[in-house]
Amino acid sequence: VSTFYEATPSLATTAYLKAAVKNGAKLPILAGPANVFVKRTFSGDAQLATTGPGGALELPLGADEDIRLTRTVVPATRTEGLIFSDDVTEYAVKIEIGNYKKKAVTVRIVDQLPKTNAEKVKVEMVVVNPKPQEAPDADGLLYWHVDVPAGAVKQVTFTYRITRPKGWKLHQ
Repeated sequence: VSTFYEATPSLATTAYLKAAVKNGAKLPILAGPANVFVKRTFSGDAQLATTGPGGALELPLGADEDIRLTRTVVPATRTEGLIFSDDVTEYAVKIEIGNYKKKAVTVRIVDQLPKTNAEKVKVEMVVVNPKPQEAPDADGLLYWHVDVPAGAVKQVTFTYRITRPKGWKLHQ
């Protein structure tokens, strides 16, 4: 079992401790409810996914209030073009990860680039620091593993741009 923290600052300002467990048995672990215990103390319940031999699954161990997150988004819109004008909005996103524990931690940060099915709308990454673990997946998800020393604050920043025909409104 290895533990790690995971946070999705766009949804919550709290990091959650998780355990990664490898199925070392010769049989699969079947999907269903499970009670999770840490050192013989009930920690919570989880819904397991079917996991074959050698497969990995993640178990929730609860929120940790000693790791705090803030996420700010600053949009800036401008118009480009003379005859066929486009509205261009750049979103500057800043995520701060504060570690108020007495030991260093690694936090997996999850965020997302917007997606669109509209042919006339273009979404592109402008700048990102530090670089995510890999390019955005099919759902636009981005992942960072950020090492945060005890008592320190680290940042993840990125800017993305949405270009659309002038007058088009953006909806979530």
